[in-house]
Amino acid sequence: MTASGVDLSFIGIKVLAPGNLFTGTFTFNKSGIGGMSSYGTVGFGQPYTYTARPTALELTYKTSFGSDFYTKWSHANELTSGHDQASIMVCIVNWDARHNVTSGNNASPSGVWNPETLNGLSETEKTGLIAYGVVYLEEDKEADQLLSIPLTYYDKSAPAPDGKYTIIISCSTSRYGDYLNGTVNTLSVKDFQWVY
Repeated sequence: MTASGVDLSFIGIKVLAPGNLFTGTFTFNKSGIGGMSSYGTVGFGQPYTYTARPTALELTYKTSFGSDFYTKWSHANELTSGHDQASIMVCIVNWDARHNVTSGNNASPSGVWNPETLNGLSETEKTGLIAYGVVYLEEDKEADQLLSIPLTYYDKSAPAPDGKYTIIISCSTSRYGDYLNGTVNTLSVKDFQWVY
């Protein structure tokens, strides 16, 4: 995955394009003259059948970062200098609907959420968030790196989830990718497996 930013502000268009790999769906709606009102929606969540309770998600990754940022929308926690950060998130959920995040050219993002703080989640989604793990990467790693992301359980006694959507994995070249991204970031991931 590679991040890119295209600045066409001289004709009123700015495009953010962090690299993303996630479990879920993506829909794109092109509208307006030259696509100036276009937007995309990510639906987070996929079905997965659990046979045991994992303690971590393990994977292999490589990263590289540039020092230039492309910014579209302001965010209270955005980075203003130094390297961007990549993010990898895993959630065990028991949801009957995907959580949607929409981002486009004419309005700030909607639906942005955080499993650590529960910001951006409905009460039903908060109740159905069984466990999460998040890591933020900010150092260049040219060789494969083994990474174990520990899971923090909100509900330590929950049975195996049986909702329509039970797993979320999201990997992004830019932590705040709906608001800004590094212009040349890369993130490679492979060999995902549960740790029990």
